[in-house]
This record gives sequence, C-alpha cells and structure tokens, in this order.
Amino acid sequence: CQKKVKVRRLALSTLISRITQVEDRVSQLEDEQANLKARPAAATKEDIKLLTDRLATAEDRSRRNNLRFVGIPEGAEKNNVTAFLNEFISATLGIDPTPGGIEMDRAHRIGMRLEAGEKNRGRTIVARLLRYKDCQAILEAAREKKRLTWNGKQVMIFPDYSRETQRKREAFSRCKKALHERKIKFGMLYPALLKIFINGQSPRVFDDPEEAMEYIERLLGHLKVEE
Repeated sequence: CQKKVKVRRLALSTLISRITQVEDRVSQLEDEQANLKARPAAATKEDIKLLTDRLATAEDRSRRNNLRFVGIPEGAEKNNVTAFLNEFISATLGIDPTPGGIEMDRAHRIGMRLEAGEKNRGRTIVARLLRYKDCQAILEAAREKKRLTWNGKQVMIFPDYSRETQRKREAFSRCKKALHERKIKFGMLYPALLKIFINGQSPRVFDDPEEAMEYIERLLGHLKVEE
C-alpha cells in the first residue's frame, strides 16, 4: 500500500513539474505576443502567425492529459464528477479501471450554469487525468465504439485542445460531414490535418479545408459516376 502511495506521489510530482514548465513557456509566449501587438509596425503577418502557432502548441501540451466529455445531462454526476466519470468509462467503454478508479487530478463542468429547461443538454465536462496513457486508452475505446450513449443521450469524448487548435479543426466540419455521409474513412491528425483513406490509393492529407473540400467533391463525383 505504501509502495502504491509513493508511486502515485511520484507521478503527481512529475505531472506538476511538467505543467509548471509548460505554463512558464506559455507565459513567455504571451509576453512576446503582447510585445508584437504593442509594436504592430515591427510585426509581420508571418511573425504573428508563427507566435500564435507556438502559443497554441504550448497550450495544447499543457492540456495533454485533459479530456472533454460532451452531452452528459446536467446533474448526472450528483456532485461527484470523478466518481461518475469512472462509472461512465467502465459502463460505456468497457475499460476496467484500477482499484479506486482512473486517477484524475480534477474534473468539472465548464461554462455558465444552465437554466432549468436546458438541464438535459448539459455543459461540457473537462477532466484532467493523472496519466496520459489513460487518455489514449479512453479515446481509442471511444473511436472503436463509434457511438456512446448515457441514459439515451449521445455522448462524445474529445481531446482538450487550445481555442486556436479547435478553430482550425472545426474549419474541416463541412469536409467531415461529407465524408461521414458517404462512409469514407478519414482521421484528424494533430494539430489540424485531415487524412482521407481511399481503397487502393495512398491516403491524402490536407491542411487547407477549401482544398480538402474540392478534392472531396471531385471524389464524390467520381464515385457517383462509378455507381
């Protein structure tokens, strides 16, 4: 028992150290960004884009152990979010957690409290797990299940990216919808790359949503002709 406590303390100490390092880096990048904004004449578009990308990457690293749970009705957790999430993960993903459950540094809902009529929608839950491998196992299990539900409500699990990275990935929404409808296999690579798999061909990777959509439209047209 004492050995387990020591291991947990070491893991927590390592995590705290990594978080501190990343937060220091984010703070430094934010200072650089503020300096560029204060001297706009000295900043080029390339400078600003490079700094914005570096800041987003640093923020993403600080959120590496975070997961977002979307669609869980408000109040389902009954004032104990970590216990609820362990129950949810075990019941819906078939992941048997270690004794005591998957260790989480914290878990909470984000955003403004909902009105009475909005309770079924539920605010997003963000959980910070102690181990990155647990995040990967949960995301992989969710991908394999394809559709998760809790009391009849669809639930989705995502990595917790910075706002800038989320914005870039959301720009591919139209592309992903079109691929979903035709059941064409695809994946999103970090930070925001759309990878499309076509039988008998090498996968195509796009970093531009418009370019990707043009390719998809040509692809769908070709498939329609074949049908």
